[in-house]
This record gives sequence, C-alpha cells and structure tokens, in this order.
Amino acid sequence: MDQDQQQQVFTTLAVLREQLQTVMERMEELKAGVSEMLTLDRTIAELSVRHEQQTRELSTQWARIDGLAKEQDVTTRTVDAWVNRGRGAWVMAVSLGTMAQALVLASVAWTFNHVRAAEDAVLLLNQRVQMLEAQQPRKVAP
Repeated sequence: MDQDQQQQVFTTLAVLREQLQTVMERMEELKAGVSEMLTLDRTIAELSVRHEQQTRELSTQWARIDGLAKEQDVTTRTVDAWVNRGRGAWVMAVSLGTMAQALVLASVAWTFNHVRAAEDAVLLLNQRVQMLEAQQPRKVAP
C-alpha cells in the first residue's frame, strides 16, 4: 500500500500542480487585467488633467474675448462719435458755404442794381444838359 499511497499522493500532487498552474494562469490573467485597469486609470487621470487645463485655457480665452469685445465696443463708439462730428462739420461747412454764396450773390445784385441806377442817372443828367444847351442861344465869340 505504500506504493498505492505514494501513487495517490503523486496523483494528488499532480492534480494540485495542475490546479496551481491553472490558478497561476488565472493570476497572470488577473495581473494583465489589473495592469490594463491601471493603464486605463492613468489614462483617465491624464485626460482629467488635460480637461482641467483645457477648461482653464477656455475660460482664459473667453475672458480675453470678452475684453476684446468691450474694447471693440469702445472703439466703435469712438468711431461713431468721430463720424457724427465729421457729418456735423460737413453740414456746417455746406451751410456756411451756401450762406457765403447767397451773400456774394446779394452783393453782386445790389452792386449791379446801384451801378445801373447810377448809369441811368448819369444818362438822364447828360440828356438834361444837352436839352439845356440846346435851349440857350449860342454866343458867338468876338
């Protein structure tokens, strides 16, 4: 029986060895799975850090965009003010130019009217002088 017992012990040891090998294979599979899980965990952590960085950068960019929008509004208001001043200056210049033209035309008309009246008066005086000269007898010189 010794041999039977030994045989049984060897068989039991062989079965245990197979079971241990199966357990070791399962352990290796678990290690590989855990390793993949750790890799995924690291990847998720890296993605989380990148997400936070991107979120900060986006908030910085949005703040910058808001600042630029405010600057653009100020610039637009300034440009609009200058355009309004330019339009006002243009209207004023046209108005003053029109007034100056009206003044020049009125001066020309007044001058022409008075020159014409003076010319008529001179012609009338010349005609009266001629009539008076024609009415007086001529004296003969000795």
